[in-house]
Order: sequence, then structure tokens, then C-alpha cells
Amino acid sequence: MIKQKKPEILDDQIRSLQWAIGELGKQKQSLDDKVSARRKRDETEEIIQEVNAQRKALDKRISALQEGLKKSSDSEAIQEPHLQDEITGVEGKLEVARERLKVLEQDKYLEELGQNLSGKSPTSPMNISSESNTDEESLSQALPFESEENRVSETEPVKDKSNTILSDTMNEPTNRLAATELEANLATETRATTEQKLRAPISGTGTLVCSKDTSQSIHEAAVALDLDAEYILEKGMQAVLRMIARNGNRITFPLEVKHIETIS
Repeated sequence: MIKQKKPEILDDQIRSLQWAIGELGKQKQSLDDKVSARRKRDETEEIIQEVNAQRKALDKRISALQEGLKKSSDSEAIQEPHLQDEITGVEGKLEVARERLKVLEQDKYLEELGQNLSGKSPTSPMNISSESNTDEESLSQALPFESEENRVSETEPVKDKSNTILSDTMNEPTNRLAATELEANLATETRATTEQKLRAPISGTGTLVCSKDTSQSIHEAAVALDLDAEYILEKGMQAVLRMIARNGNRITFPLEVKHIETIS
């Protein structure tokens, strides 16, 4: 059938098809351009939305930072005096703690000083009379209020009574009860004498009313502690009195050792 057509008709059909193909190509190109433009527009819109979201996030972040900066500035302006008060309070507590530590160290040193002044020395259980003499000498050093005349006048009766107790105990074991009562009376008289001596006033500044060695020791301790000698004397005597109380109100030196009252 095609072969029967004329060549002119075939040429027209070919041209028509070529023109149609060209038009379809143009339409396709146009559609491709539109699709590409649409894609680009969509991508641009997405980018714009993303940028807007980032801008909003940045605005919120900036607002939060500005608000935090403002609050921090206001807080520092308000809390600065309060912090200074806290620092002052802590410094005061620290100073009180240091003073307390210093007082405790001084009390410990005075306790040791009182023990040294009490005349700690090994005692011999076989010689009670010499032990009594040691007790009286240590007592005279621990009680600085006693004068030389009182020590001389009171030493002899104590020695006589101690020798009497010892002789009665060694010669007649059956008289131990009487010797114990006599020693109890002696202890009572000694305590009364001690109380009278403790009521004596402390001397003012300068040389203390006590033995030379005791006064020198007290002044050395006062210089070492940077304190007044009268203060050292008072605290030392308080320490000695506490040890006497712990020893059952017995004035025996050293305070930790009790005398042998009887010898079998």
C-alpha cells in the first residue's frame, strides 16, 4: 500500500512526523525545565525553612544568654555583701578555733608543768620517814604561798608525828588502828593548813612568793608561753589541786603513788 502512494505524500508525512517530533522535544524540554524549576523552588523553600529554624534557635539562644547574663549581674550585685559577711564569719570561727587550740595546748603544758612541780620521783617503800621529808619538800615547792618561817615551824611537828606513827607501827602491830587514826588527823590538819595557804593573796608583778627554783621555773614557762607569770602560777596550782582531788584529797608526792601506811 505504501509503495502505491506517491512520493509527495510520503515527504509530507515525513515532514509532519519530524515537526511533531520537534514539538514533542520542545514540550519535553519545557516540562523538564518546569520540573527542574519546581525542584529548585522546593529545595529553596526547604533551605529557607531550615535557615528560619536556625535563626529562631539562635534568637532563643541569644535571648537565654542575655537573660542569664542579666541574672548573673544582678546576683553578683546582690550577693557580694553577703559573701563578704560569710567570709568575715568564717574568719571569726577560724580565729576562735585557733584561740581554743592555743588554750588547750597551754592547759596541757600547765598540766605537765604541774606534774613536774609536784616532784615526781621514785619512792622507796622501805624508808617512810625519808619519803615524808620528800613529800614536804615537794609540797613546799607546789604551794608558793607558804613563807620560809611557816615551813620551818610546820616541818618539825610533821616529822615527829610521822616518826611516832612509824615507831608505834614497828614496835606494836596491835596499835595499827590508833596509828591510822593519828595519820588521819595529820592529814586533816595538813589539808586545813593547805586551805589557809591557798587563801593567801598572790603577789603582784615581780618575784613570786615561793622558792627561788619554783619562781624561776614559773617565769621560764611564762616566757615560753608568752603569758603572765601569775597566770601560769594560778593555772599550775589548779592543775596540782585537780591531781590532789583525783588522788583522794591526799597530799602525797608524787600524787600517783600512795604511801605504805603500815609495815607488817
